[in-house]
Amino acid sequence: MFYDGYPNKGACAAGGGHVAQGFNFVLPHDVPPRGVVQAAWRYCDKCHAMFYDGYPNKGRCAAGGGHVAQGFNFVLR
Repeated sequence: MFYDGYPNKGACAAGGGHVAQGFNFVLPHDVPPRGVVQAAWRYCDKCHAMFYDGYPNKGRCAAGGGHVAQGFNFVLR
């Protein structure tokens, strides 16, 4: 999942920029996790994708290196 609100579509792991298809999602953010939801999902300002920020290793970013968290703390089911 990536943020489609900027002219630059970030770096896609498949190459080039992301290409939007399908649904537009609205995600809850900055709320306490309850029940079957998981917090610590973040936006990477390098590749514009969502990643799980709950581990010390931030994963491999398609734009190079590790992901860099910016903005809201999202809560996903």
